[in-house]
Amino acid sequence: MWVGHFKVSHDNCVYLTHCSKYNIVISMYPLNSYIEKKYRFHTNVNILTGSEKDIQKFVKAIRKDKRCLNFSGEGNVYISHMKFISTDYHTTNYYTPKIFLLKPVVHKDGKEEWYFGAWEKIIITEMYLIFKKHFSVELLSIEKKEAPDVFIPQVMPNITEKQKNALHLAIKEGYYNFPQKIDLENLSKLMRISRITYQEHLHKAEQKVLRSLIGEFSGK
Repeated sequence: MWVGHFKVSHDNCVYLTHCSKYNIVISMYPLNSYIEKKYRFHTNVNILTGSEKDIQKFVKAIRKDKRCLNFSGEGNVYISHMKFISTDYHTTNYYTPKIFLLKPVVHKDGKEEWYFGAWEKIIITEMYLIFKKHFSVELLSIEKKEAPDVFIPQVMPNITEKQKNALHLAIKEGYYNFPQKIDLENLSKLMRISRITYQEHLHKAEQKVLRSLIGEFSGK
């Protein structure tokens, strides 16, 4: 199997401008894509990471975009139905059944990160050349792998708003970095709650996320 890893930026993206404006990260899972007349339609699952207030602003802005037919959901998980002119220069218009995503397309800091596979190198190369022709693209790698990394989690564990905020803050401030950039005491001060309460929210969030990743869904 051949694996391509790109970072792509383009002005015509429905998501990228608003991601940067509202400090949102999107993990997008394409569900389907089809063509009717001169239009291409895409349905995706979008997992949004950011503060509750910023997510609400982002969702409101996306729903106002004329290319957005539907953006339904709640919390931080939304299913979108988008409509593009098939000749538009938009990355999702170059989906092909010959490729398969190994990880979600991550929209962050004005760029889309693509990590996908194909059975032939030429398919990856052609995808890169198309992206390079129409967008700004950073080629991270094209390589052959017998066992590539694959990320297929449960869509979203049953995580509360307080747990999500605690986890998001810990990631943002470098709690999981090595060396660690911040401790629980200072994280709790940033969240303006006690250390014990913050630690409880974070521990429950970590437990639920880990269960979703390894397939153990029991417990609360």
